[in-house]
Amino acid sequence: MPFANYVIWTYAFTPRWWRGGFPPAEQEKEYNEFYEFAVYLLKNYSGTGKKFFLGHWEGDWHLRPDFNTRSDEGVSALALQGMTDWLNVRQRAVDDAKRRTPHHGVDVFHYTEANLVIDVAMKNRPGVASHVLPRTNVDYVSYSTYDSLDDIENKLPRALTYLAAQLPSKPGLGHSRVMIGEYGFPARLVPEAERARKARQIIRIGLESGCPFVLCWQMFNNEFVNGQENGFWLIDDKGVKQPLWHMHHDFLIEAHRRMAAFKKKEKRLPTDAEFQRIGIESLEPGA
Repeated sequence: MPFANYVIWTYAFTPRWWRGGFPPAEQEKEYNEFYEFAVYLLKNYSGTGKKFFLGHWEGDWHLRPDFNTRSDEGVSALALQGMTDWLNVRQRAVDDAKRRTPHHGVDVFHYTEANLVIDVAMKNRPGVASHVLPRTNVDYVSYSTYDSLDDIENKLPRALTYLAAQLPSKPGLGHSRVMIGEYGFPARLVPEAERARKARQIIRIGLESGCPFVLCWQMFNNEFVNGQENGFWLIDDKGVKQPLWHMHHDFLIEAHRRMAAFKKKEKRLPTDAEFQRIGIESLEPGA
C-alpha cells in the first residue's frame, strides 16, 4: 500500500527474554536478527521514500508483566539493566545497518515505548522513562498515553515534556523525537461523540508538542469484556464508521487542502512550525 511511514512492533526470535539479564551471547543473537531486518528494509525499499520505525509494545508492562503498579518490588535492577542492554543492542544494529548498507530514499529508525509516565516515571519510580530511557541511544521514544487520559489537558503535555527531557540528544534527527504511539477510548464506556472530542484534544496537544506521530488505537476493536466488544474502534463491529473515523478523515482532507494551498503560494513545503499551525487549524470542527 502507498504508505510512507510504518510503525512496527519488532521482536527477535532466537534470543531469550532480557528480564533475567541479557548476557553477551543473547545480545549477539538480538543484534544479528535486528541488523538483518534493517538491511532487508534498506535494500528492498531503497528509493521508495518509505520510513520504518521499529519498536515494541508498552515497555513498562515488559518490566511489570504482572501489571502491578502499586508496588515496585517486581522491577529488579537486573530487569532494568536487561532492558537497557536490549534497547542499545537493537539501536546499534540499526545504526550499523544504515552505515554499512548502500541506500537512498529510505530510512529505518528504532524506538522504545513507555506507558507508565505520570504515576511511575515522573515520581522517580522504576520505569522505562525514568530508569531506562536516559541510558539508551534510541532514535525516538513513544508514549502510550492511557495514564494521562483522565486529565488530558493537564497530564498529557507534562508527560510529553518529561519524556523529551529524559531522551538523550542525537544529532541528525528532527526537532522532536517524542511520539504518541497510542491513545484510545473504549466505546463501551465513552460515548462516540465524546471519543471524537477527546481525540481532538490529544491530536492538538501532540501537534503543539511537535510529535511526529499521534496514533489512535485502533481501526477495529480487538478487546472484549465478558464477551462484549470494548469498542476501541474507528469502524464498529457492524462495519459502521464512527464519529472518531469521520474526525480523522475530515482532518486529513482539510490538512491536505491547506498543504496544497501553502505549496502553491509559497512554492515550497512548510517547515515543521508552519505545518504545526496548518495541522492545528485543520483540526478545528468545520475547518
